[in-house]
Amino acid sequence: MVPMKEVSKQDRLSHEHAHAEVILSDPEGIWRWDSPAGCARAERRARLIAEAGLINSDSVTLEIGCGTGVFTQLVSQTGATIIACELCESLLEIASGKSYGSEVHFLNQDAMSLGADHEERYDVLWGSSVLHHLDLSIFLPESLKLLKPGGRFVFAEPNMLNPQIWLERKVPYFRRRAGNSEDETAFYRWSLKKLLTREGFVNISIRPHEFLHPAVPKPLIGIFQSLNKILEHFWPISEIAGSLLIRAEKPR
Repeated sequence: MVPMKEVSKQDRLSHEHAHAEVILSDPEGIWRWDSPAGCARAERRARLIAEAGLINSDSVTLEIGCGTGVFTQLVSQTGATIIACELCESLLEIASGKSYGSEVHFLNQDAMSLGADHEERYDVLWGSSVLHHLDLSIFLPESLKLLKPGGRFVFAEPNMLNPQIWLERKVPYFRRRAGNSEDETAFYRWSLKKLLTREGFVNISIRPHEFLHPAVPKPLIGIFQSLNKILEHFWPISEIAGSLLIRAEKPR
């Protein structure tokens, strides 16, 4: 995992508010979730998150960094109760205007300050592409406070071993073109597992996934989805997949 820059919590929050203004220029297109391949990718990612978290209609879950509600909508199809947390009010306004398949409540709050008010309340803490924006030295202890004993921690995050991700994080030119915020990084799965273990999580699993790029043309999606299934299980090629599916638990 790339070490976080030494930056104050207030500066980090300020940077994320500024990043939200970039996102608002094209709320879902900036991540390509609105392309045909992007939609297919989002649907599969949401399914993997739900399966890893055992999310169902009996689950009370907290989504971290819901953004415009793309994954809130998809995971709500499980029937779970979702508290969708988002730092930036402008993004939350977009998310709250959508329709959902289950009970969804919205919370405008900093994810790194949730633990004091919501102790041991949730079956699952989950999110998509949000951990790499946070100071994990603060957020991981807060996460343990938020989860019930045996509760699950499930996130999909960028894989630093993926060539495109590496360029966007390491090379200033590509970093600017990608519109990354000042503090965001990506993860190496081995070092992230060590960090989760050190913080007290158990039953940790981190696996690379996603070779379907959102720029793939619609007629070729089926072919790439089939290829994706092969590459995800073909080591060492699997290690350079675009994302990491992270699952861990709070001790009982």
